Amino acid sequence: MRVAIYIRVGKKEQLEADKEIEIQRNELRDFCEKKKYQIVSEYVECRSGLEESQIIEELKRCIREKEIQGVVVIDYAKISRNVNSFMEFFDFMKENGVSLESYCLGWKEYKKNRHRLL
Repeated sequence: MRVAIYIRVGKKEQLEADKEIEIQRNELRDFCEKKKYQIVSEYVECRSGLEESQIIEELKRCIREKEIQGVVVIDYAKISRNVNSFMEFFDFMKENGVSLESYCLGWKEYKKNRHRLL
């Protein structure tokens, strides 16, 4: 399956953004390799999960143009912390036959254990 990796770090994490981005990137690449997914693009941004995202709009374009069959994230909350925005994106993906897959059960669990990932 052809997938895009989506990585987001929040504004509060900006001081450690580079390290956090690399942690997410490495975990998602390993996850995709194990699942035998082909990573065709990676999207990275530093923004609050409550703000609008130009990157999400670019992901939508890729989905409409059938460039990807799935999006892989560390946690679903990385898409948006706004429930309505998340559901809108999720419905868009579903309507276009694209899957959304999360590596972690929850972001809090990931943050609690990320020291092990270094």
